[in-house]
Amino acid sequence: MKRLLVCGILGMLLFPLIAQETYHDDFSIIPFYNPGKKRAKYYRLTEPQGEGTSVKQYYKSNKQLAGEGITVPSIGLEGQDVQVKHGEWKYFHENGNTAFIISYEKGEPIDTARQWHADGKLALVGIFEEGLPFEPSFKFFDAWDEKGQPLIINGEGEITMKGHIYPDPNYLFKDYPVLSGKIADGRAEGVWTFVIENDIINAESEYVKGKYDGVQKIYREDGSLSQKGHYEKGYSVGIWECLNYDGSVYFSQDFGKLSDREPDLPRMEAYTLYDEKPEPLNLNKVRKAIRYPYIARKKRIEGVVIIAILVDRDGNPVNARVIREAHPVLAKAVTEQIFSLRFDPAERGGEPIGAWTSIPFYLGME
Repeated sequence: MKRLLVCGILGMLLFPLIAQETYHDDFSIIPFYNPGKKRAKYYRLTEPQGEGTSVKQYYKSNKQLAGEGITVPSIGLEGQDVQVKHGEWKYFHENGNTAFIISYEKGEPIDTARQWHADGKLALVGIFEEGLPFEPSFKFFDAWDEKGQPLIINGEGEITMKGHIYPDPNYLFKDYPVLSGKIADGRAEGVWTFVIENDIINAESEYVKGKYDGVQKIYREDGSLSQKGHYEKGYSVGIWECLNYDGSVYFSQDFGKLSDREPDLPRMEAYTLYDEKPEPLNLNKVRKAIRYPYIARKKRIEGVVIIAILVDRDGNPVNARVIREAHPVLAKAVTEQIFSLRFDPAERGGEPIGAWTSIPFYLGME
């Protein structure tokens, strides 16, 4: 069996080229900003080039080139054939000016990266360091605002940026939160805020040397607190709570102490390499056991709840976290049954391993 490595997106065949009208699902196992599927701002044309594929992305608004580079074949987390970025990629603002230059090694950003403001002024310089898959570690060197005033000098300062806590050209094409925080020795430090539309704070997270370390709070669009918990050196620890609108707890899980963590059980914030993902054995039975709450039916509350579940090597769910909720009353109904699930565990090299998986549940009028 092939080792599962990275995720990607394939296009549809159209004439001699491949044109893709891309839709994004911003679901992430880290529950920050999840706007769901939205129509993309760009389209993509591709054509074969050697063993890889030449990719050009264009803005729909003005047909201006948005990004270009090469992709190469790889294997996705679900075992599917995918294309991942490789070599130097260039990204452009809608006015044609360069926005980013980033190099990739089979999907992972590497080496020095540069970002420019829309008017052509240099915005940021830094370097991608070795990190976990899908979790690049970035060290900031220098950064400037749109007027050319320094924000970060020799790795010290404060910055407001869009996307992630590293240069992320995806924000040119998606709806991403605005991040604000302090940089010390080139890495995120202290409390960072994540702000979505209308200046609504979506999350507050504490960092130490570029890793989650401390309190994390996640908010709903109305400003009410949705989740809270702690990290230690990038790992979830202690009790994480999901809250109702009135602040009462409808679900909690104890992630324990970092020192007590089983070495073969992965942290939620990292992807696990496996050959076979965890497969639920009794999902239909559990779905039937989940009761659509009377108050939700009465008030016509419906929607999707997504649960992240840590499955151990024996196929038992040992931890869970709500990562998307249409409403807390729906999430409560799902979490009451989630530990009734049983799984075929994930496998790597023919051996069972612990791994996270996620399952969506729809509750509504049928």
